[in-house]
Amino acid sequence: MLTMLDKAPFSRPDYRQALKLAMGQDEGAVILIQDGVYAIKAAPEEYKEITNQVKEKGCKFFALDADLKARGISPDQAKAAGVEVVDFSGFLGLIFKYKKVY
Repeated sequence: MLTMLDKAPFSRPDYRQALKLAMGQDEGAVILIQDGVYAIKAAPEEYKEITNQVKEKGCKFFALDADLKARGISPDQAKAAGVEVVDFSGFLGLIFKYKKVY
């Protein structure tokens, strides 16, 4: 399942539920889009802890390149946070690969 996070962790109270849902999948992935990419720069400590748990379960994290650029976040910052950067065609590829999207 591909879980999309489109809001910054500070403004989306259900991010915990979304990340725990991703963690429960055998081959899950999370993509940060729109304001969700702000989680790369600043996030509550609880968000970071849950994110690390999700990554330990084998979940992959992605971020949309255009949204990073629009918010002044470099691809290098994303990569340093363990997040793979994808363009729009890569985003569509993830949707088709994972089939289920939340």
